[in-house]
Amino acid sequence: MATVDTMVEDIDFRRRWPGFDFRKLGRRLMTINLSDLAAMGATPRYALVSLALPRALSTWAIDRLYAGIAQQAQRFGCAIAGGDLSATRGPLTLTAAVFGDLPKGSRPLTRRGARAGWRIGVTGRLGSAAAGLKLLEGGRRPATPAERSWVRAQLEPVPRLEAAQILRRAGVRVAGDISDGLYREVEKIAEPAGLGAELWADELPIEASLGRCHGVAAWRLALFDSE
Repeated sequence: MATVDTMVEDIDFRRRWPGFDFRKLGRRLMTINLSDLAAMGATPRYALVSLALPRALSTWAIDRLYAGIAQQAQRFGCAIAGGDLSATRGPLTLTAAVFGDLPKGSRPLTRRGARAGWRIGVTGRLGSAAAGLKLLEGGRRPATPAERSWVRAQLEPVPRLEAAQILRRAGVRVAGDISDGLYREVEKIAEPAGLGAELWADELPIEASLGRCHGVAAWRLALFDSE
C-alpha cells in the first residue's frame, strides 16, 4: 500500500500563522500521509521525503522541520528510507510518500463497495480542526483552552491507525479519510455505488467545546469544512 501527499506554503499552511512552528509542520507532513494509510487499514513501514526549500530558509528551521518528520515517523513505526532535497524560488514545498502493508490474506479498506442500508460512522469528534483553521486564518492567537485545542487539532492531527485496523479486523470494508470534510468523503463513497446518504446534524459527534466559530454553526464546521 502506498500514498503520497504534498504541502505547499500559502495553500496548505502559512508561516505567518500565530505560533507557527517548523517541528509541528514536519509532524503534520507525516500525519497526513499516515492518515491516508489508516484509511486503508494498513500498517506504515517506510517513507520517502522530498523537500523544496527557499534559499532564505535558515538551517535552524530546516533542522526543526526534519526533527518533526523523524519524530512522527518514529512514533508510528515508520522508517525514513530516503528522499530528495532541492532549492526553490517558489514557496516552501514538502512531499512525503509513505508505504505500508496488510496482514497476509487481508483486504484493504477502500471507498468502493458501499451498500444500501449501511450505517455511516466516524472515529472521534468532529469540527475542532476546522475551527482551528478559521482561528489561524483570522490571525488571532488562541486565547482559551478550547481555542488552543482547536488549533492543536489543525496543526497536530493524530492518524487513526489503530482504530482503522480494529475496524478492518471487525469486518468493516469501506472507509475513507475525512481531511477534506465529512460531506465530501461520504459523497465519494456513495456516488460510485449509485447511492445517497442521510446525515443528521443533531447526531453528528461534534466537539463539545464548539458553539459557533467565526459565526459558523458547529454542525457546518463538522460536516462541510476540512478536518
